[in-house]
Amino acid sequence: MNRRTRRGELARYRQRSGGMLLTWLLDTADLDLAPGLLAISADKWLASLPRMRRRCFCCFEPLVDRRGVGALLLSRPAHVDDVATVTGLCQSCWTRPLHEIEAAATDVLAAAVPGGKFADPVL
Repeated sequence: MNRRTRRGELARYRQRSGGMLLTWLLDTADLDLAPGLLAISADKWLASLPRMRRRCFCCFEPLVDRRGVGALLLSRPAHVDDVATVTGLCQSCWTRPLHEIEAAATDVLAAAVPGGKFADPVL
């Protein structure tokens, strides 16, 4: 995917989000907990690793295969359920303190919802 295509997709996602996203940070062993489209998107994202260049959203190291992925950050617009985004966190970063992971995730999500406010996590 080239830069122009990626920017266009991000702009469409931003527009459809309406400024609100639902997010999940799931260990790769727990992806069966992801609802519907997010589970499908996660599977496709992981399956594409040998072909697509992906990087950890925390340390930016390359993610080469499924074994190197510790968790996935999944998101979808709050009021639209037919689009989703997926980004990965490497095994090394998955062991970092949660506040470091949250800070990196916030930076990633801010691209989709510029100036957005993030609510406290609900467990």
